Amino acid sequence: MVRSLLFLCLLIVNIYANKSLDQKVTVFSKYDGNSILIKWTTPDLQRDFTYKLYRTNNSNRILLSTLKKKSYEEVKNKFDQESLLAIFPYRNVNTLDEKIATKIFLKNIQSMLTSIIGSRTDISKALGTYYEDKTVRLKQKYTYEVEVFEKDKKIASKSFNIYTYKKAISPTPLAFKVEEDDDGINFSWQVDSLFNSYNMYIRKSPSTQFIRHNKYPILVNVKSDILYKDKTLKKNEMAEYKVTTVDVFGEESAFSSSATGYYKDFLMTNKIKYINTSINNFRVKLLWNKSKSKNIFYNIYRSNILNGKYKKVNVKPIPKNFYVDKTITSGKNYYYYITAVSPLGESKPSMKKLVSSFDVIAPPKVKNVKVNLNPGKVNLSWDNVKDKNLIGYNVYFAMNKDDKYYAKVNDKIIKNNKYIHTLPKNLSRFNYYYKVTAVDQKFNESEYSKILKVKLPDVIAPNQPIFSMQKVYKNKIYLQWTPIYDYDLSHYNIYTQEGTKLVKLNSKKIEKTQFELNNYKLDSLKKFMVSAVDKSGNESLKDKHILLNKRDTQAPLLSSIKYSQSSSGIKILLDIKDNDYNGFEVYRSSGKSIEFFKISNFIKTKSFTDKTLSKDTKYWYQLWVYDKTGNIKKSDTKEILWKK
Repeated sequence: MVRSLLFLCLLIVNIYANKSLDQKVTVFSKYDGNSILIKWTTPDLQRDFTYKLYRTNNSNRILLSTLKKKSYEEVKNKFDQESLLAIFPYRNVNTLDEKIATKIFLKNIQSMLTSIIGSRTDISKALGTYYEDKTVRLKQKYTYEVEVFEKDKKIASKSFNIYTYKKAISPTPLAFKVEEDDDGINFSWQVDSLFNSYNMYIRKSPSTQFIRHNKYPILVNVKSDILYKDKTLKKNEMAEYKVTTVDVFGEESAFSSSATGYYKDFLMTNKIKYINTSINNFRVKLLWNKSKSKNIFYNIYRSNILNGKYKKVNVKPIPKNFYVDKTITSGKNYYYYITAVSPLGESKPSMKKLVSSFDVIAPPKVKNVKVNLNPGKVNLSWDNVKDKNLIGYNVYFAMNKDDKYYAKVNDKIIKNNKYIHTLPKNLSRFNYYYKVTAVDQKFNESEYSKILKVKLPDVIAPNQPIFSMQKVYKNKIYLQWTPIYDYDLSHYNIYTQEGTKLVKLNSKKIEKTQFELNNYKLDSLKKFMVSAVDKSGNESLKDKHILLNKRDTQAPLLSSIKYSQSSSGIKILLDIKDNDYNGFEVYRSSGKSIEFFKISNFIKTKSFTDKTLSKDTKYWYQLWVYDKTGNIKKSDTKEILWKK
C-alpha cells in the first residue's frame, strides 16, 4: 500500500505546487504529428481555480478553452481511492486521524521536485490542466498562454511557444547495461530528462516475445548507479531485457538494444523473506521464516527512523526464528530488520517492518467461533468483541492445524461478527482450520481465537460405471462393469426399469464389480443400470443403461437334410425354416463307432460339398446346426457309400 501510494505521488506530483500566489505555471507540451498536447501544473489543489488557454498566431489571440476541475460526482467512479485522495484531498475526511494523515500526504508531495510529472493524462483531464489542440498545421510556430484565475482574479500565467516542424519522438535509451549480483539483476542506462519515465521488457526462453516487466512506469533517481532491479529470476535462470522511454504524455520510444541477465547461484547466506510482528503490553514479538540450512543464527536490528542508523538488539545470536523485544518505549515508532548468520557470513537485511507503540493495547480475544456448513460455503459466526475502538475482524485459515502462517481470507476488515468463506465443492475431502482476530482503529490485532476444525459436506457424486460384460441364462443374469476410482467410494447398486420407475435389484451393498441375478427370468426386453455410491451417500447418475432380452433356449428346427452324390463329391443340402438360423458345421467318421471329426469351417449358407473322399468307402455324417443365440441342434447320423 505504501509503495503504491508513493508511486502515485510521483505520478501526480504535477498537480501540486508551492502555495505562493506568484508561483509560475510549469507547462509541458509536444506535437504528436496531428495535434499539440499541453498539460500544466496548478499552484494549489485545495482551492478551486479556473484556467484559460489562449493561442496567438499572426497577431490574433484566440481563447481556445476555459477549464476547471471536474466535480467529485463526475469522476468518483473513474479513479481508485488513492487517485481520488490526491485530486480531492479532504473529501470524506472526518476524523482527526484522517485529517492528519491527509495533511502529511500533501506535505510529502509538495516537498518533492515539482519538475517531475507523470504520465497520468486522465488525472490532468480531471483537474482541468490538459488540452489537445487539433486545429494546427504543419511547419508553423504557435504561441500559447495559460492563465490561472481564483474567483475571477488572475493569480498566475505562463506563455510558451511550440513548433510543428516534426513529430516529437521519445528518445531511445542508450548505453543500456545489466549487472548481476547476489540479489538479482541491476540495470542502468543514459537518462535524457528528469521528466521521462521508463518501461522494462523481459523475454525468457522458450518465449519469442518481450513482455513488460514493470506494472507502473519506472521513475529513476539520476544520482543512483542502479536505475532498476529485477529480483524475479530464479537461481541459474537467464533472461533478455530491453527498455523504452515514456514521456509525460505516456508515449513510448523504440526499444533499446537488448542485454542478457544471468542470475547465478552465489554462495552466501539466504536473506530472510517474511517477518510478522505484533505488539502487546509494550513488548514487540517478531516471527520470521526459518531457514532450511543447518547452523543458522539470527540477528535483530532496530531504529526509530526508516532510513536511520540501525543497532543490533540481541546480545547473542538467536538460534530460533522468533524474538521478543522488551526494551521499547511508549509513544515511539520502531523499524526492524533481521539477518541470518551462517558459516558463509551474514545475509543481507530483510524487509523493514514498522511497529508503532502509540496504541499497543489489542482488543480482547474473539470467543465462541461457530460454523454452519453448506455445499462449498463455510458460514462462520462468533461473539461480538466489546471494545470502544473496535473496527472489525479478520478471518484466517489453513489446511494444517499446526501451520505457523495462516492465510487471511478477507480482503477488507469484516464489520460484523459473520463471514462466509466460499470454497470449491469438490474439495470436501480436506479439513480446514479457522481462527478469528479482532482489530481496533490503530490496527492492533487481538490474539487468535481458538482454532475451529471444518470439513465441507461431500456433495459430489462418483461417476457412473459402465457395463463391460453381460450374459443372460435361462434363470440367471450375470453382469460385470468397469471399476470407479473415487477416494471415498462405498459400493454399487443395480437397477432395472419397471414402467417409469427404477427398481433396485440388490438387497445388500455390492462391493465388487460383478453381480449375479439368480432365479431371475427375463420375459421381455428390459433396461439395466449400475450406479456408484460414495461414503457420504452421494449416488452417481443412472442415465446410461444396457438392454437385455429373454434368452432363446429353443434349438433350430430342421425340416430335412438331403445327401446326394455328384462328380465333385457328396453334396449336403439343409431344409430349415428357423428365423434365428445362423449356420452349421459338418462332422464325419470313417467307421460307425469311430470318433467324428469336423471337416468344415462354420458355414453361413445351407449347403456344403464334401470333396475329400476315397473310392468305394463308407462315411458317416453328422451336422451341428446353430441359431444366433448359440443353441445347437445335432442331426441324426447318416451312412453313405461313396462309389465314384
